[in-house]
Amino acid sequence: MPVGFLPNEQRESYGRYTVAISSDDLARYFHLDDADQALIAKKRGYYNRFGFAVQLCTVRYLSTFLDDPLDVPVPVMQTLANQLGIEIEEGLRVYSIGEQRWQHAAEIRTRYGYVEITEHKIGFRLTRWLYSLCWTGTDRPSVLFERATTWLVTHKVLLPGYSTLERYIASLRNRVEKRLWQSLRRGISSEQQERLEKLLVIADGTYSNDSSGGLGEVREYRESECNSTLATSAPTRDAGCICTLPGGHGARRCAGSIGSVITRPV
Repeated sequence: MPVGFLPNEQRESYGRYTVAISSDDLARYFHLDDADQALIAKKRGYYNRFGFAVQLCTVRYLSTFLDDPLDVPVPVMQTLANQLGIEIEEGLRVYSIGEQRWQHAAEIRTRYGYVEITEHKIGFRLTRWLYSLCWTGTDRPSVLFERATTWLVTHKVLLPGYSTLERYIASLRNRVEKRLWQSLRRGISSEQQERLEKLLVIADGTYSNDSSGGLGEVREYRESECNSTLATSAPTRDAGCICTLPGGHGARRCAGSIGSVITRPV
């Protein structure tokens, strides 16, 4: 599987504010309780109090600290300013270039329990969880990436770089696929293995159609089976035939076999 599997849109949205924040999310991630308010009140200067609150709520929502702490949507700024009794003005921007933001980020990490993905217990738990998803499900790599990101946010783990998470998921899926093929190989006899190998025999650039089998024979059988299904179930919308192209050739698989695929709850 290619390591760089993320589409550009997903890369650009990773660890950033990219969509409109719902009122439910504003209430859940950007509400300052009494303990938050007491901690923020200890900061000197209204811009430090506001900047601390923005960084705290940003890491709750995105599980990361932004290069520019105040590069947040207007509704976020308004929600926090209203709770702190602070007017939004240009003077707040001084926080983005000051040194206090680094100290605040370190304090938030310590006080609120945010950790790095490199911690052994975190890496083990994430690996075990994702491995089970790969083994029992059929999610695309980009979907696994999204689910891993949600897991990190939920468990207060700071997001790594997107390329780090991409490589991690690609490596894990390769491990699962290797284990799957090894399990399949151990489950067949030497005679079955020999018959399967004959399916790969190609003569003059075409599939072999001799009496021993061959992909050409398999292809003809599957096409006739699929056509038969279509003929008997034409009025039914869900009885269509889904085409797959293993190895670049037109073998077909009937849609009726999809029900046997193991799926996972969302």
